[in-house]
Amino acid sequence: MGIRISKDIGYYLPKKMVKAILKKDYRDILEELDYEDDKKATFKEEVMRMMKNHSKLSDAPDAEKESHMFFYAIHNQEYNWDPTDLVRQVFNCDNEHGVLFRTPEFVKKSRHDDDIDYYEEDGIIKFKARLLNRPIYPCSGFIFKGSEDQRIIDYLKRFEEKKEIKPGVVVEGNLLNTLLYVLHQKTFDGASFYKELRKTQAFHPNVEPLAWVIAKASGVLLDSVNEVQFRTTVDPAIITTWG
Repeated sequence: MGIRISKDIGYYLPKKMVKAILKKDYRDILEELDYEDDKKATFKEEVMRMMKNHSKLSDAPDAEKESHMFFYAIHNQEYNWDPTDLVRQVFNCDNEHGVLFRTPEFVKKSRHDDDIDYYEEDGIIKFKARLLNRPIYPCSGFIFKGSEDQRIIDYLKRFEEKKEIKPGVVVEGNLLNTLLYVLHQKTFDGASFYKELRKTQAFHPNVEPLAWVIAKASGVLLDSVNEVQFRTTVDPAIITTWG
């Protein structure tokens, strides 16, 4: 049979961060979702309920503004809402490396046993998690995590027009490019922009609200974990595994 390569895109939670937001028995929960049809049906019903009521259930400051992102997912009859595809333990051969949260669109973009992927790796059978440092379409912008740098706070207030800038606000990349110029008196492009933005420790690549809905509906999240915490903990990533 031979060993085969897989590449997936989604929101990655590394093994070292699992305890921060997932229940201790998350593996058992995922196993039950895999084998019990009634729980699969309940999962889909809960996803639909949460998408339709997201603005009421979410703590995200932009929840109402982001509600339009659920329209296509709610009405797309071709989407497969199998929880085992959407919330997956990441294994490379027999070694566990964390959990990957995927939307139905991301599931369709996964590749398995692709010849180009195989030859690009030059036969090196190794787990890779490439953090993208940027949002994955259809998301844009970066989530503000909070900052003690008053220059950042003052800058954001100019555009948000609020006395208090709450963690969870999504700021578009063009505004952040100008912010980096204010901080460093120079411009940054491409990879250097994402690298410098990460250094501020104030922003996180935006994560699709649907990923939180899927994680919450699956039952693996700790009850204390809200949407903003989830979306600023997982990372947009491309995962390479072998098996």
